Amino acid sequence: MSEDKNLNNNSKDMFMENRRKKVENFKMKINPSSSLDLVEENSHFPERGEHFSDNGVNSNSYDLNSFSEKPIDNERYDSVDYLYSNSRSHGEYAENYGQNYDSYNNSHYSTEYGEQLSNSGERPVDVVSDIRNENDYMNFSNDPVSYEEGYTKKQQKRMQKLEKKRMKKNKKTFKYIWLLSTLVMGIILGQFLVLGFNDMLAVNRQDDTTVHVEIGANPTLDEVASILQENHVIDSELFFKLYVSVTGSADGFRQGSFDMSQNMDYEQIVNYMQSNLNRTDIVTVQLYEGMNALEIADKLEEEGVLTDREKFFELLNSDIYDEDYPFLQNVSSEGKYYRLEGYLFPDTYDFYKNEDPETTIERFLSNYEKRICYTKYENENYEKDVTIEDMINDSQYSMDEIMIIASIIQAEAADVEDMYNVSSVLHNRLESHIDEGLSRLDCDSTVYYPYRSKSAVPEEMGDYMSNYNTYEIYGLPDGAICNPSLDAILAAIYPNDTNYYYFCHSAPTEDSPSVAYYATNAYDHNRNLVEAGLVDE
Repeated sequence: MSEDKNLNNNSKDMFMENRRKKVENFKMKINPSSSLDLVEENSHFPERGEHFSDNGVNSNSYDLNSFSEKPIDNERYDSVDYLYSNSRSHGEYAENYGQNYDSYNNSHYSTEYGEQLSNSGERPVDVVSDIRNENDYMNFSNDPVSYEEGYTKKQQKRMQKLEKKRMKKNKKTFKYIWLLSTLVMGIILGQFLVLGFNDMLAVNRQDDTTVHVEIGANPTLDEVASILQENHVIDSELFFKLYVSVTGSADGFRQGSFDMSQNMDYEQIVNYMQSNLNRTDIVTVQLYEGMNALEIADKLEEEGVLTDREKFFELLNSDIYDEDYPFLQNVSSEGKYYRLEGYLFPDTYDFYKNEDPETTIERFLSNYEKRICYTKYENENYEKDVTIEDMINDSQYSMDEIMIIASIIQAEAADVEDMYNVSSVLHNRLESHIDEGLSRLDCDSTVYYPYRSKSAVPEEMGDYMSNYNTYEIYGLPDGAICNPSLDAILAAIYPNDTNYYYFCHSAPTEDSPSVAYYATNAYDHNRNLVEAGLVDE
């Protein structure tokens, strides 16, 4: 019994092995190197429900010549894999063949396997089914027929109903979610608008407490809004920025210090912070007559006004102000240390801390224009009041030359009365012939410019001598050596009528001021030097 069982098992194994080889041989016969090139594209298998023999397939053999002569599309149907995938993916297809497959397989295998069939007692499996059962050749992705075709019409209708029901449910769910989201967003937006408008109109800010607000240089809208919120001047930083952006006032905020009330609305806040008149960081600085550009820069820096010294001096040599101030259009920069030296009108000014140098220089030039070009003065030489500019235009010198002369007068004279005599000396020398040897002004104040004296010259500069040194050059230097007062300017226009060519001053003491000495010749001048205590006898 055991031996029969083993024999029977061996027969089954042999049968399965033979069947496997048959399947492989069949595959190789169909397409050893290429697709079913003899099979027509749409006739590689019989239509559903049809018998194999209806498509020219012999029930006892696979005669490739019985298929259509049209070659199959190699890209669409790849050899036996296509046959296999087609039969595999369409379960209904294989089932529709029913008895046709069975009769075909029985007739085909009964003659071929003979004794093996009788010994095994099993029905042979058709070749197509064998191919279908080979997982190595399964390929659902290449199935050219729609997946739904594998279902019956009843199944398809049921699936369509389920799909419609599912889509309807999803649509309803999405609608609820959308409505809920809209409601939540509406509530949030509404709350934001209510709070924002209340803040804009200062509805809930009744406290009139004053707070000190500091705004840095070149402030941005973000910086301003953040500072205001930190100081409780506003409640909503976001809504304030939105308001400023909509009103187009984002670029008007000033730097500096402001004392602000906490109950101000947005309009009041913006107007208040965009006017320098409301700044509290005002510094009053007095610039004395005769101060030069270096001394003015030192003073402004000391008072916390000047933040960029390098830019300050750069602007002094620029022409960016010429369009706004016509009196500068004839002022040359050639040979000058600082082009605007002489036009920084000495006076008492109100500056803001950390002020932009460009604004600072504008204050000087505006004051100069007001005092020299616009203000009218009574003058005995005119029947009506005239400006200083009118007086200069009636002289033999240009405005720039008058400012140079006035700067030297300012630096050399002991007092206002002395200015007119010093002016006469300068004019006499300027108008003298070069052969007389008096064309050099010989003024000590010009030797070390832009420094006041030799002791003020930096050590690294060594034995420095200015290009303005009037002991070395003829006539006027290229530029002013300081910023003269109105008295010095008038003295430069109207010198005393004298024949003086020399002057000197004694050194002031605690008991007596400086005394001026004048001379018409060198001999008298040398005697005055001795008398003034400037040289030994």
